[in-house]
Amino acid sequence: MTQTPNNRSCQPRTLSRQGFVHIQRCEDCGGVSVHVGAVTLRLEVEAIYVLWRALEEALEHLDSESRSPGQLHGFGRSTPAGNA
Repeated sequence: MTQTPNNRSCQPRTLSRQGFVHIQRCEDCGGVSVHVGAVTLRLEVEAIYVLWRALEEALEHLDSESRSPGQLHGFGRSTPAGNA
């Protein structure tokens, strides 16, 4: 359990864990924490959707620039559920 700046107790629940990425949502305040290695972004749900769209757009550009479609610098690309 962690403390938010306004002294509310956060009770994080894991939404996803993929390698070095861990995404949690606070049961109390509803905030979402996106942990990527040593970096953590605390975002509102609406910001998550904006981030998702921006990452999707960037991946499309990277895929179009790569030599073999579907491969991104040696990493296999998988699309989010429902976007295949």
